[in-house]
Amino acid sequence: MGKMLTNEEIGERLREFRKRRGLTQEQLSEKIGVTFQQIQQYENGSSRLNSDRLQQISMALEIPVGSLFDDSDERALTEDEMKLVKGFRSLNSNEVRAFILSSIAKK
Repeated sequence: MGKMLTNEEIGERLREFRKRRGLTQEQLSEKIGVTFQQIQQYENGSSRLNSDRLQQISMALEIPVGSLFDDSDERALTEDEMKLVKGFRSLNSNEVRAFILSSIAKK
């Protein structure tokens, strides 16, 4: 189990995920029904996120809630990376999947 994160650390992760999704503070605030100033407060750690708001943010950013607390180096996928993953998952042919994987595998 990882260490407990501070509000500031959680806010930094929120900012990173928001930016990776290409959203401004204003755009995220509109998606979850708060002011952009509130998003600023979440991101700088001066305001705590409650469980309802955490769920709203995770849905708006399309990330698991736990991503904001996970102390591993993994971060959310970019929009293009998400498209690739969704496209790969939608493939019905194992042969096509194998071909794609062999085409991008490191040599």
